[in-house]
Amino acid sequence: MGLGDPELPQATQFEEENRKPGPLVADLSMDQVMLQDVISKSAEARPAKEPTE
Repeated sequence: MGLGDPELPQATQFEEENRKPGPLVADLSMDQVMLQDVISKSAEARPAKEPTE
């Protein structure tokens, strides 16, 4: 079952829309990794707190 002539432009539009999120997701994933790295390095740099009694 193939697409008829009226469906072809709409299918092409859907394909274009589906490609758009790819780079955005990759960029956000890289941001998340960098932020997690900053947080872990920040936690390592802090001196451990003395337990209070």
